[in-house]
Amino acid sequence: MAIYHAHTKAISRGKGHSSTANAAYIGGKEVLENEIILPNGIDLPTLTSQELWNKAEESEKRKDARVGRECEISLPHELTPEQRAVLAKELTQNLANRYGVACEYAIHHPSRENSDERNHHVHILTTTRKIDINGNLGEKSDIELDRKQCAEKKISTSQEQISEIREQIANTINKHLELSLCQAKVTHLSLQAQGIDREPTTHKGKALCEQERRLELQMVKVEIQIVYDCHELAKANAELAQLQKNQAIQQD
Repeated sequence: MAIYHAHTKAISRGKGHSSTANAAYIGGKEVLENEIILPNGIDLPTLTSQELWNKAEESEKRKDARVGRECEISLPHELTPEQRAVLAKELTQNLANRYGVACEYAIHHPSRENSDERNHHVHILTTTRKIDINGNLGEKSDIELDRKQCAEKKISTSQEQISEIREQIANTINKHLELSLCQAKVTHLSLQAQGIDREPTTHKGKALCEQERRLELQMVKVEIQIVYDCHELAKANAELAQLQKNQAIQQD
């Protein structure tokens, strides 16, 4: 069954975060594919990741400013690596076009120590400001506006926009699943909204998966120790029985 997970968070200086650090993380050693995506009509072939996120930091002056936004989205394990790459790029292009922002995405595969081989996902890092044809970052994107600003522009609030994005993500994933002739589907709706009475599943992060792996190894070690102890106990019982038998013979 395809798993739906889409989470967005703001990258804020107030919490000690930076867009350059996040970009360095998502472009780390577990990356299968990594690319900068710009809105349709903007072509900046020489723009590097370092240059882009330095611009994002420089465009914000406040100490508690938001300097980026990150989306983490599960990619269906039912798709091939090539199909997941196409899906990840389209998801990123959708965000770039919708908000007029620059984005960088990186596909991460399940880590070698990850006990869940289905944990394919993409990190999408977006600027908080719109980018122009010259690579300059200007006005804030709609999702970064407060309620008053959204009301003045007569657009959905940031929280409502996040819900809309989640629906768009689910629709895009389902389109790619259908194109791959896969019967699985995902939904952005909560279990309660679907009328399903059970605990929701959770997306396993790297730390949790590594912890589960360590616990599995510990359990194996305990099982091996139990088998060894049982063997030693059986050996000791056999030796005791032989001693008792020898003692009985001597007494006779």
